[in-house]
Amino acid sequence: MASIIHDAPRPLTEHDKRTIALQAASGDVEGGVTRYLQLRLPQQVSEMWLYSTSPQEALDSVADPAYKSIVWEAVWYCWEHGRANYSPSTERRDFMRRYIANRIPTAHLLDMAWAACQEAEKDAIRSGVLGQLVGEQTGPEDTSKSLDTLDDASVDRLYHQTLREYARSARPAGMLA
Repeated sequence: MASIIHDAPRPLTEHDKRTIALQAASGDVEGGVTRYLQLRLPQQVSEMWLYSTSPQEALDSVADPAYKSIVWEAVWYCWEHGRANYSPSTERRDFMRRYIANRIPTAHLLDMAWAACQEAEKDAIRSGVLGQLVGEQTGPEDTSKSLDTLDDASVDRLYHQTLREYARSARPAGMLA
């Protein structure tokens, strides 16, 4: 009896990538992931998944550790194209990977990681403003009292100074991997 040979993952064409990106960008991230996996997984696995008779059978076909990187690639690709308020950068991807912590990525998990990343970025901006205030102080004044004593023009100046510093320190977003 011949043994079953796992055929190789299939490459996506440029047309496939653009179609999937448009589907995800239109709000159907999960449908984009499904399409990505159907086109990218080995033909035999894709057909087993497509024609499975139960959700569990479908999950079993893509849960094979051999396809871990393809699932990861599909979810990230579709999620990044499907979130208009997200601009990819190395720092953001690294933060989100640490947040995911070797769990199987899903659109929901990436949404949670992105929310945590946004909060961390806000905290970094706040720390920058407070650090500038502490640097401008001549004595050991309480920082929160210092913020309260600033007039509107000073607060506005610090805010814009911090935004400029953040823009200088943030790397421009690169092309999607």
